[in-house]
Amino acid sequence: MAQAAKDTSTGKEIQKNTESLQENISSKFEDVKSTVSEKLGNAKTAVADTLGDSKTAVVDKMHQAADSLRERAVQSEGVEGKLASYEHRAADFLGNSADYINDFDPNQLKTDLQNQVKKNPGRSLLIAGAVGLILGALFQRNRRD
Repeated sequence: MAQAAKDTSTGKEIQKNTESLQENISSKFEDVKSTVSEKLGNAKTAVADTLGDSKTAVVDKMHQAADSLRERAVQSEGVEGKLASYEHRAADFLGNSADYINDFDPNQLKTDLQNQVKKNPGRSLLIAGAVGLILGALFQRNRRD
């Protein structure tokens, strides 16, 4: 009988220690989870800031190039009329491209792509397969060279 009581108290201690250990593990897991979430959030913000800065720099350079082309087109308008019209077109194209890049939202692109895939899964698979074949052929060709 004394042995049974001793076994019962040992069993209760083991159960109590197991529950305590589970609580500690759960607590540590939640701590790690929150730390990882915080670090990922910080990294995401840093990447977004860096991309935003890069995007701004690219847009500024494109606008500068467009302005330079426009100035050159105005200077050469009398001498080389046809060339000047091409320069104006190129400047307009660069300006429009810069505006597009400035207004570009990657999250909207992702949402649009997801919606297209949901609406047209067969076509999406065909396009993905074709792109895969083309990329495979290009990479295989590069290995041979």
